[in-house]
Amino acid sequence: MTAPFKHRRHLPRLSGIATCCVLYLATTSNAAKYDSKICKENIIRIRNEPGYSVGGVTNATLDKYLWKKPIDGFNYDVVPNRFGDADPYVVINLEGCNVICGDGAETNKPQTALSIVATWVFPLTVFLSLPFASSHGGRIWRAVGDTLAAVSVWLGSPPTALTSALFELYQVRQCSQRSRLGTRSSPADPAAKQLWKDAYFVLVCINQFAGSEGSNAFSRETLQALVYGLLRPLSSVGEGHQDEIDLTARLLSEMASQLRALHAGNVKRTLISLLSFVAAFCFASVLAFGDFGESTTVFILSLGLLWFWLPMLVTLTCVIPNRVSPERQMVLFSRWLYNVSAIETSYHPPITANTVDSQISGTITRTTREPIKWWSTFTTAKEIQPFGIGELASHGRSLRHCGLLASAFLKQTPIDPGKGGEESFPDTWSPDTASLYAGRIANELESGGCPWSWFFIAGASLIIVWAEIMISFVCDFLTPTVGLGCWSGCTLLYAILVFTTAGINWGVQRYFRGSSSKLGERGWVGWLLELVAHFCNIVTLGWLVVITGLIASGAMFTCWCSSVGLTYTSLGRGGYMDLENISFYPDHYHVKTAWIICASFGAAIPVVIFGAAGFMWFRCRRLWKEAKGVRGDGGIPLAGGVVMNSDMMAWLQH
Repeated sequence: MTAPFKHRRHLPRLSGIATCCVLYLATTSNAAKYDSKICKENIIRIRNEPGYSVGGVTNATLDKYLWKKPIDGFNYDVVPNRFGDADPYVVINLEGCNVICGDGAETNKPQTALSIVATWVFPLTVFLSLPFASSHGGRIWRAVGDTLAAVSVWLGSPPTALTSALFELYQVRQCSQRSRLGTRSSPADPAAKQLWKDAYFVLVCINQFAGSEGSNAFSRETLQALVYGLLRPLSSVGEGHQDEIDLTARLLSEMASQLRALHAGNVKRTLISLLSFVAAFCFASVLAFGDFGESTTVFILSLGLLWFWLPMLVTLTCVIPNRVSPERQMVLFSRWLYNVSAIETSYHPPITANTVDSQISGTITRTTREPIKWWSTFTTAKEIQPFGIGELASHGRSLRHCGLLASAFLKQTPIDPGKGGEESFPDTWSPDTASLYAGRIANELESGGCPWSWFFIAGASLIIVWAEIMISFVCDFLTPTVGLGCWSGCTLLYAILVFTTAGINWGVQRYFRGSSSKLGERGWVGWLLELVAHFCNIVTLGWLVVITGLIASGAMFTCWCSSVGLTYTSLGRGGYMDLENISFYPDHYHVKTAWIICASFGAAIPVVIFGAAGFMWFRCRRLWKEAKGVRGDGGIPLAGGVVMNSDMMAWLQH
């Protein structure tokens, strides 16, 4: 078995180095720095001491630099006289700030910057729990490229990644529900019930791959073998031999067991990651939401809201099964499909002119058939190539649609009304069934369309991410001066970038969906579009990193930013600033209610997603949970005198 991407162990080291560099640069730049506390003291001294001056400003000229117009959002009931002598509330205009305080930035002290970053650094390390394992074929350059491409989608286009993860989870739920319908038809047969779960769990796992190499569709050979391998074991009567059903059932059972073993090996590690994240998330939430506006800065809340889509994405990827060992899965699927096709060819050989002549002459009868050509170490790559399943595209890591195979399969496979109007899978089977439904599924995949559920999920994902960003925008808009300034402007620009990159990514997905499956390869146009999409993702991620660095360093605490110069120069609003600390605002401005609402809604969205993901995992766990005592030591018993041998099981070797 090929291990998951082993270079993942370097990520914590690199992220730690990057964080230290950002903090060092942010906290050691003191050029033209001013201190709001000293600036306020200077203004009070200028006002009270006639002979004292700063920057040429004296008691006689001070009024020119004071702001005496109405202040947006100010609570005049609390401070009737904002220029009282006891503890004057000093508000100056933009020119006064530049002259008296200086035109530099009041950067945060190192401990303050570390406090801001440390509040969220532990929860955001949950990023390392994303499934970095990639199907790179053992080539280091391909491994690095696949991982960087996955990081580009995960962090650069959150709506795209959330859409893929949510749609895939939705398909898992659909498969779980379909398996329940099948088990109702044989409630007294535990082995049959387990086979239904096996079939749809295998479908869930193969649904995580994009299709044949160079295209976004599965080959007809792959689809026919898949339909035959999943549905033939579930039929009880019909044309064919009982040992044919037993052989396909045994292969399906072994395939599902192998996939469940891979899934079980990752469950403990996933649970540890989730539990550590929950603990860190609660810790950060208390710091950011419970104490903001008093002893900490409100921008901790704003920063957390900008990143809140990441824990939601990681949680969704954790509940989707089989996050590890994609290369092992690719090998198992190719061999399993090869063996399934060999069984079908043996029991239902293709009709040719020679076959018809032989049947007429009587040299071939229904009871004679060719021996099954099982996969072995002597099987050539050319023989198994038609059964390739392509690259891993699950967990929101790719610009390929994921989940469409299961969608097309569930749409085309037969479901008949049973007793009492309940749906059930029909027992009848014919040699043409696999070919018929494989053709329908292939046509569905090649049509270039997406189910309406995908569009609904895409819209919901965009709303989720945008809701968190816009809640952060509201906090920035109201603090410290009401208006569109540096903080809120940066957040708004990030929202626009997220919306744009999501549209570009979905457009590229649409291109691969609608044309590459017909062309057979993506070509230079597809390569160029994919490159443009990743470039836009990197720009969006880079801007988010810049915002994080600016908030942590306090580089936006300048006269122009604090006085909302952007709004003042364009709309005539703003143009003033005070020199108070953040604890002054809840009691003296009408912002406390807005902050509470932002904190509540900002925390409620991920909590709802966590709860929904946990509920979905609980409802779907029957797929990857194998009933004890059903298979026995020999697996599903074979009828008709069929004997298991080493040739049949050779495909399981590493």
